Amino acid sequence: MSKDSGWFRDRFLGKKRKEEQHAKMLPTDDDPPLPEPVEPIKTDHDKPKRNDPCPLGKTGPGGKVLKFKHCCGKNGHDHCVELEKQQGKK
Repeated sequence: MSKDSGWFRDRFLGKKRKEEQHAKMLPTDDDPPLPEPVEPIKTDHDKPKRNDPCPLGKTGPGGKVLKFKHCCGKNGHDHCVELEKQQGKK
């Protein structure tokens, strides 16, 4: 019985210590207030989706316009998105 009660006591005390440590890290009334949350950056330009056609009109071997995922979006290349923005501004 002493084996079981010791295990329970150790577990209880361990949890209690963790709760006390967590309570010490929480802000109190004496601490300065937290800063206001930052608003997410929103753009007026939507990124092309994977299945959208290539924004630059790249064509494949059969003359069909490639999907974004097969040309510009492959391997995470964002250079076509930047080129599209530049072309749209001109």
